[in-house]
Amino acid sequence: MDGPNWDDSENWLTDAPIGEWYGVNVSNDGRVSYLSLGANNLRGEIPPEIGNLTNLEYLGLCCNKITGKLPPEIANLSRLEHLHLSSTFLVELTPEIAKLANLEDLDMSSSRLEGEIPAEIGNLSFLESLSLSGNRLSGKIPPELGNLEFLRYLRLSDNELEGEIPPELGGLTYLEMLYLSDNKLTGCLPSAWQEIESNDLGQLGLNYCDP
Repeated sequence: MDGPNWDDSENWLTDAPIGEWYGVNVSNDGRVSYLSLGANNLRGEIPPEIGNLTNLEYLGLCCNKITGKLPPEIANLSRLEHLHLSSTFLVELTPEIAKLANLEDLDMSSSRLEGEIPAEIGNLSFLESLSLSGNRLSGKIPPELGNLEFLRYLRLSDNELEGEIPPELGGLTYLEMLYLSDNKLTGCLPSAWQEIESNDLGQLGLNYCDP
């Protein structure tokens, strides 16, 4: 990913222990568990070799000139809990993300994502934060997002989403923060959302559904 031109590549590809490479932390057994290279002038597509880091729990590559799609091998990161890819040039939210069974935090906001939100994201049973705002996502909000029972933060604003808000989302009892403005949403708002203090629902021009 254009490594020679990174802003900081201290110790990379040297004989130094991997845990001393810039942006890398390792677990007690020496396996890479943390990779943070945000705002570091990375360029190009994420290589399929990322799937070899099967002990990875945190992957942060935001604010780089990353293009293309996530490689299918991303599905091998079964221990991943945090995936931060905001402010990149990624163009597709691939269904493979739904195979990250332990994912708690997914941030792909302010990128170039197009197409629909995959319904498979509803399978991420431990997800607490989903941030997809500031993209070009279209179609309807999948009702399967209502399966994310531990979801606390949902940000889908500033896209091209349309249609009615799925009533299933009203069952997200842990929801604390909700942003949906700057879309083409219709219908009514789940009445349960009246209790959410951090939101932009007033900008939608929609009424709450009858109890």
